[in-house]
Amino acid sequence: MNSPQFSVLNKGGHITQWQPLDQPAGVLFCSALADLNGPKAIRGGIPVCWPWFGPRDGHAQHGFVRTMPWQMESFRECEGAIFCTMSIQSSEDTFALWPYQWKLELKVAASNHVMNISLITHNLDQTSMPITQALHTYFTVGDIHSIVIEGLQGKTYIDKTRHGQEFVQQGDLILKEETDRIYLHANAAQLIDPVYNREVSIESEGGNALVVWNPWEEKCKTIADLKPSDYGHFVCIEAACAPDCINLLPGHHHELNMSIKVNTMIK
Repeated sequence: MNSPQFSVLNKGGHITQWQPLDQPAGVLFCSALADLNGPKAIRGGIPVCWPWFGPRDGHAQHGFVRTMPWQMESFRECEGAIFCTMSIQSSEDTFALWPYQWKLELKVAASNHVMNISLITHNLDQTSMPITQALHTYFTVGDIHSIVIEGLQGKTYIDKTRHGQEFVQQGDLILKEETDRIYLHANAAQLIDPVYNREVSIESEGGNALVVWNPWEEKCKTIADLKPSDYGHFVCIEAACAPDCINLLPGHHHELNMSIKVNTMIK
């Protein structure tokens, strides 16, 4: 049994590709202009946002582990699936950025129909450690104007394009403009893509929100590592612990799990 096309980099513990054999396009979008080897965060795939999600005064957006080198602890293929574990842990360099002792693991199991991802935070310190985090997943879509995101109806969301005001989702989500929303207490959604004739189901456990993001046409032109037309070919749907932090006790661990399933729709 053949395994899906799958790529993960030591830089950032970053998954850049997952394409099941029966799919016409990869499930994950990665920009052709992404900085795969340099100091900049990779645009696309699944960036690991940790130990904070979003901006932080005087620090990099979405934390620092997404640009640091991780260790590959294990990688194997078995019966059409790929299993890997990567890790990174605190050091003198990270202590200046985040004054705690910790270890982070990323465990992935990817087959031709489902990919399960676990981001595991271990607090190795003597004090509690507050974290926010996300698996900032970029999904490839055939045409942003034709997709529908189901499963968020009735959920309250924070709209970051409208000064952080809160609204309630009415019906399915159809993107028509720049979108940057944190859906509170949401853990499942379905991405319907008629161009690629597939449904992508996203489920999370251990998080408290789903984030939906697309820069749309005008903002996309200002992002150096995206082509101007790229906004039309991806949407981010992210499993997250945000905006409220998790206060992780000494010696404890926390898992943020994300399951992505791909099914071909019946025409």
